[in-house]
Amino acid sequence: MNTLMLSSKSYKESKEHDFGDCFISDNGNDVVVFDCGSNEHAEKVIEYLENNYGPDKKAIIVLSHNDSDHFNGIPKLIEENKVEKVYTILARFSGKEKTNCFHLSQNPKCGIL
Repeated sequence: MNTLMLSSKSYKESKEHDFGDCFISDNGNDVVVFDCGSNEHAEKVIEYLENNYGPDKKAIIVLSHNDSDHFNGIPKLIEENKVEKVYTILARFSGKEKTNCFHLSQNPKCGIL
């Protein structure tokens, strides 16, 4: 099992926001991504999947909680067809976060627990 931690500290966009960390866990068959709070995290996940498995590999996403700094990169992964499933908790939101979470829950490729 391999685990890779992605920190947003060096990202250009992190100077204004903290996007949390992103973990990629790979058991040689399944790739599980824990949180993905920025597009730069998403780009690194896509690069990992394609470099290690080819263009068709998809990841299982697990969200620790439903704050934007933990899920903002997930729409990019979905748009690039890199998501097999999404596991998270249901939570109440207001404003923009509700729209983002609702978008994820309506995607037929994702399951919200």
